[in-house]
Amino acid sequence: MQSSPTSRPSPSPWYAVNLSLLFPGVGHVYGGQVGRGLLWFGLGFGLLLTTIWAFLGLHGNVQLGAGCLGMGVVLWVFSVIDAYGCLSQEPKPVFRSFTSQECKDETVKDLWFSVFLSQLLPGLGHLYAQRLVAGAVFLLMTLLWLVAVSLSRSVIMGMGLLWATACAQLAWQLSFQPLQLAGASEFVATASSVGTVADSLGRNRGGLQMIDPPLKVSPAPAVAQGIVRRGFLLAILLLLSRSLMFGSVTLAERWVEPFSVPSESMVPTLQVGDRILVSKSASYQPKRGDIVVFRSHHVIGEGGKVAESQKSHFFVKRLVALGGDQVEIIQGQLWVNGQPRVEAYLPESIRYELAPQQVPPGELFVLGDNRNFSFDSHVWGTLPTRDVVGHAYRISWPPERNQPLA
Repeated sequence: MQSSPTSRPSPSPWYAVNLSLLFPGVGHVYGGQVGRGLLWFGLGFGLLLTTIWAFLGLHGNVQLGAGCLGMGVVLWVFSVIDAYGCLSQEPKPVFRSFTSQECKDETVKDLWFSVFLSQLLPGLGHLYAQRLVAGAVFLLMTLLWLVAVSLSRSVIMGMGLLWATACAQLAWQLSFQPLQLAGASEFVATASSVGTVADSLGRNRGGLQMIDPPLKVSPAPAVAQGIVRRGFLLAILLLLSRSLMFGSVTLAERWVEPFSVPSESMVPTLQVGDRILVSKSASYQPKRGDIVVFRSHHVIGEGGKVAESQKSHFFVKRLVALGGDQVEIIQGQLWVNGQPRVEAYLPESIRYELAPQQVPPGELFVLGDNRNFSFDSHVWGTLPTRDVVGHAYRISWPPERNQPLA
């Protein structure tokens, strides 16, 4: 039975796989399984938000985040498999991979399977489709881009463009290759295209007959255009999803940065080797009692004297006074603006004295919690606000010390 010229191509299992590889559930929606797709999408989105919160949230937990990340990967894989199974016409759907696509002496190349491989690694699908030159070029570009990313994280956004270009170019190139009749069922042939195929096979007596082995024929223009449209739509979605993923990583690094505690100056609040998360929000307003990370050129020189280094170093201290405050230490007690500060986090009383001094505007006064063994403002003076990197808000590692910082 011939289809009408307005017939649309039937959903392709491997095209659904490509869509579900972008995000769980998208391939199901494409195949008409909307409810099932929304369920996969909801599960994936929920795990994604939980993972982000567990790793970066104030009350998050690294172990929970690792568990959610692992579950997310498993869910992603099973959603891809389920997307294929929902659209496969086989009684027991199986993935058609390298060996299962063989047809006697010739190999039936599944277009969207090739694109799927290039989603995994740009150029891999080209090699599978025997486009060796293009495959080698994209693999080399991927390698060079990875080297560039290792040198500068700012170029990571370009990886999405590379992936999208590889998939779009492969779909465009393969849309003009001869199709096997046995492998062209993805697209419903129009009346004109069926006539063209029949003429090419010399089978005009009573309709088209089955031929074994399948013969290769050139795709009808409408079929080729349909492939190109699907390929470029997939490339656009791929570019958007990868840009969103890499962009989120870049934004997260601008907002939050992990630091490792190098010394005992903040004991017992922070231990040597603790990994802390630092919020680098531009709208941060320093408050007394905050733990801040900052850059400083001050170092301990010869004879224990303060010296200036050409290279800046990161320090973590507690902010005890703001610009305009008066600060002093009398008999082991910190006083700010004439009021004693309650500091239950100190391991012992302060064993030095500090004469009253006014903190200049735009400057901060910082001290380590381990006051008697801390290289801080009582040694080298006030800290310019511009040198503050951010506010430390959580210990993220090791797991047993995972906790928010006051």
